[in-house]
Amino acid sequence: MKADKNNTLEIAENFEEACGIYKVKPASMLQLFINHISFYQSLSNEFNGCYSLATNALLSHALKDQRGPSTPFMQQRAQSIKYLAALITLVAASQPSENEKRTQSREIISKIHESVHPHATFADHIMIDETQALRLSPDFCVLCELHNYHPKEVLENFMKDISLADDPRGKRLKLEEQNIAADFFFSIVIDRETYRQ
Repeated sequence: MKADKNNTLEIAENFEEACGIYKVKPASMLQLFINHISFYQSLSNEFNGCYSLATNALLSHALKDQRGPSTPFMQQRAQSIKYLAALITLVAASQPSENEKRTQSREIISKIHESVHPHATFADHIMIDETQALRLSPDFCVLCELHNYHPKEVLENFMKDISLADDPRGKRLKLEEQNIAADFFFSIVIDRETYRQ
């Protein structure tokens, strides 16, 4: 894989510092963030730990900007609507459990991804350097296309939102609105055994 400027992510200094203090590799944290983004979770009213936090961190920026779907998503909307209807039915069902429904939703999202991805404006990976890439999950890609956000932009927003001032174990230094990205980050580093890749 060759790095190019539009598909290469520069690790933010504050994010790298926070990762260093908690002894987690920035690439591992970013991959965990990507892996926890769930289209299903974006529709569910149930809080589901890091899946809800990661998904809401992406949505907090996307919904603020309200760009609307990307051109590739709109070109495939007829197929996508059929799959989205199935996904909404799954979310509304009383059974199975939230975790099982999220797992089942991945098959539906993969079908949307398969129809949109050949026309997508970005690859299914993003480079960190010449040799290291993050794999973008279908859920992550479909949410990016739906909200017309480039994956690089989503990851830059996530890194920008990480600050040691938001560490829940110390005195919270910032008195402002909830920082969902920081809540995800600190949930992972504080309970890292639960979230091993």
